[in-house]
Amino acid sequence: MSNSNVFTHTRGLQYHAAARHVLRLACEKAVMRGALRNDDAWALQQAARTKMHTAQVRCATELVLQLSHAAALARSMPQKLLPEVTP
Repeated sequence: MSNSNVFTHTRGLQYHAAARHVLRLACEKAVMRGALRNDDAWALQQAARTKMHTAQVRCATELVLQLSHAAALARSMPQKLLPEVTP
């Protein structure tokens, strides 16, 4: 009986836990920048714990980081990006 399958499974769980941890940090950053609501961040982290594979968690983390970066850029740009339209 070989233990290689057990080691592979353990390593997979460790990668998934690490990915969830990074997602949590990304969600905290996004919430602090106002790019994500607390409820949405919690729901995303809950889905990462129960429904997502490691690759999906990594993709979600990348999306959250991009959203956070976009929110920071939007704050740093002037408020009038579009010409003012009067009715």
